[in-house]
Amino acid sequence: MAYIGQGIKQGTFKVLDTSGNTYNGSNTTFNLGTQVGSAAQLLVSHDGVIQKAGTDYTLATGGTQITFSTAPASGASIFITEISGAVGGTVTPSDTSVTADKLNSALLTGLTDIGAGIADADLFLIDDGGGGTLRKVAASRLSTYISPSSATDSFTITGSTPTLTIGDAGAEDTKIVFDGNAQDYYIALDDSADDLILGKGSTVGTTPIISMADDGDTKITSTSTATGDAALELHSTGNSNGNYTNLKFTSAGNTTGTFIKSNQAGSSDAGRFEFWTNNDGTSAQAMRMHYNRHTGISNNDSFAATYLFDIQGTGTLMRMNRADDGAMLLFQSAGSTEGNISISGSTCTYTTFTGAHWSQLSDNSKPTILKGTVMDSIDEMCDWYVVEFQDSEGKTVREQYILKDGESAGDTISHVYKGDSTGEKTVSAKIVKEENSHLPKVKVSDTSASTSVYGVFQTWDEDNDMNVVGLGTYVVRIHKDQTVAKGDLLESNGDGTAKKQSSTAMLSSTIAKVTANVKIETYSDGSYTVPCTLHCG
Repeated sequence: MAYIGQGIKQGTFKVLDTSGNTYNGSNTTFNLGTQVGSAAQLLVSHDGVIQKAGTDYTLATGGTQITFSTAPASGASIFITEISGAVGGTVTPSDTSVTADKLNSALLTGLTDIGAGIADADLFLIDDGGGGTLRKVAASRLSTYISPSSATDSFTITGSTPTLTIGDAGAEDTKIVFDGNAQDYYIALDDSADDLILGKGSTVGTTPIISMADDGDTKITSTSTATGDAALELHSTGNSNGNYTNLKFTSAGNTTGTFIKSNQAGSSDAGRFEFWTNNDGTSAQAMRMHYNRHTGISNNDSFAATYLFDIQGTGTLMRMNRADDGAMLLFQSAGSTEGNISISGSTCTYTTFTGAHWSQLSDNSKPTILKGTVMDSIDEMCDWYVVEFQDSEGKTVREQYILKDGESAGDTISHVYKGDSTGEKTVSAKIVKEENSHLPKVKVSDTSASTSVYGVFQTWDEDNDMNVVGLGTYVVRIHKDQTVAKGDLLESNGDGTAKKQSSTAMLSSTIAKVTANVKIETYSDGSYTVPCTLHCG
């Protein structure tokens, strides 16, 4: 049958399943059960009345819901038909309404070369970092590299396992070149040596800086020939006191630099660990350590045991091998040398030498005793105790301990440990008695010409132990009524002081020999000290 007008349009009509929607007189937005691109694609009947798109209803964001301008009454009869295809002219999808399922590889069927099928000016790249916008880029620019569209853009690979592969199994000297204004640098795989290299320049193998070989050998090479430039340097950020190097390796040709160095921020001598050499012959330190005890560490200002230098192990722990005669060790105070250990031929000399022994009083008290007081040994051995416990890292720690009344070896006590890595803490500790087979206790000498003189009192330490000097050079306390001269031998006066020995021969009662007619110190009781060499230890 003939008809007048345009040809028949091809399309589809689909009644949507909206049975899950509830019309209660207040809801206005309802699910469509599918996604449509435009409100014009819907034929909506409300109680038999066709609704006008854009006026009576609109599509909600995403195109999966319909929103009525007036809420349908309870029990309203609504059905919705979706019209798709070439019905009524062109249909334009709404924003964000096209899903990935609509853009699949089937759309590219038959195109073996996408670039050949799409004009350069029509090629788009998705710039996700720019808010999802589409940027038009010529296809020819993708043939060799990806270029940011502005100086502030970057290229980012994201994902749970992001991977960027450069080259293939047959590629040689694969590289990434960083093109700078004045100098190029590269990261490359040197196929000839199977080395991974960070180098200077643009040609692989030219001026390598860091290279890692497949045999595990890693080399760091300085490209500078300037004195003082480091091959590897890690340092802290400069502060008000300056910039402090944490780790530095310098070239062998640097005559004034540091080989390994770690300086603590703050005062330049607050903390220092250095290995360094000077080839000018004036300051050839092979190792230098500087340490201020607990400086700036809160709650740790009274550690029971802190060591500047600690060597532990079995066998020979340290060796000093000097090529010629001279000092092996220097002992200084405030920069002035107080003594040394030196060698000359086959002789080892200790200068200046004073030999002392640890000792204690019988009642473990700590009274005032004047320097140089004569001390006799008694028939009791010194008792030293430690507390043994575990620190927060599970390591066994032993600290010196003074017994309190009622305590004995084997007791478990609560002990405050100030040296723990987590700060001061109270621990459960066991009291342990240390072995001692050669250090006796002492008393102030009370026997004239005593043959039991152990030495003369020097000082107390922090744990109720004293130093008793028995050898070397020191001072001896002389009774106020005694006059001694250089060369005199001394023995006990029986009251803690010494007197001139009547005999000029060395006897079992001899304490010391006077070395100078000089009174070093005079005490309130009239006794005084003189310099001597001690012969009783």
